Amino acid sequence: MTTATTLINKPSPAPTTAVDDTTLTGFADILVKSRFFTDVSQAAQAMVKIKLGQSLGIDPVTAMMGIYLVKG
Repeated sequence: MTTATTLINKPSPAPTTAVDDTTLTGFADILVKSRFFTDVSQAAQAMVKIKLGQSLGIDPVTAMMGIYLVKG
């Protein structure tokens, strides 16, 4: 009897580098001004998503694209 196993390769998380909040605030402002992320209208909202992403090991752009905060 033979058993076959398929492994699914998950991408490894992007390496994290220490970035100070001043740099992130500027980047957040650029992301908001780009208007590519319609769920944020202020740099502070973008910073919340970016910082939450950091705590989960997610890079800033992925955090902006994949984290949605629900009010209520």
